[in-house]
Amino acid sequence: MDVEWAFHELPDGQGTLVRLVHVWDGPRWPLIGVFAATVVIGPVFVHGIATRTLEGLAKVAEQHAVAK
Repeated sequence: MDVEWAFHELPDGQGTLVRLVHVWDGPRWPLIGVFAATVVIGPVFVHGIATRTLEGLAKVAEQHAVAK
């Protein structure tokens, strides 16, 4: 899986816009591949991990902003 993270600061200190793009060619399971990808892998694993990662990054960024 290829993942691209892009961060764009919003004007006037309104925050940061984060764009995540996940590109994956799998799974290559003929009968259940699409179902597994759209019902389990995408929403459970990809979304879950990305959400926790983004929460961690936000926490660190906010700590650095307060320290300045």
